[in-house]
Amino acid sequence: MSVTMGADILNSERGNVHLHNFRLITVSGVDCIKMARGHQKIQSQQKNKEKQEKMKKSQSHDQKKAAQAGLKFVCTACKSQMPDPKTYKQHFENKHPKLDLPDELKEI
Repeated sequence: MSVTMGADILNSERGNVHLHNFRLITVSGVDCIKMARGHQKIQSQQKNKEKQEKMKKSQSHDQKKAAQAGLKFVCTACKSQMPDPKTYKQHFENKHPKLDLPDELKEI
């Protein structure tokens, strides 16, 4: 295994390659280019972390909005929200047994 260090390479046998701060490692007769990435690696990790946090925040808001959009029926007694009339009727019968069933639920 041989290692060649360099500060800059503009052309190589494989075509035009523009690299800065590289290591050329030969393993079993195959050349591999490795980037020296001390500070750059840390910056990349921080950038990726910020990107992941933004994605996580945006996904949670989308889920909340989607869940909210699915709740179309509102209980007249306690103002809780239900996704469909069947669930609304079950809720009303179980949570408010002393109250009269609303007209919209009598047909179901």
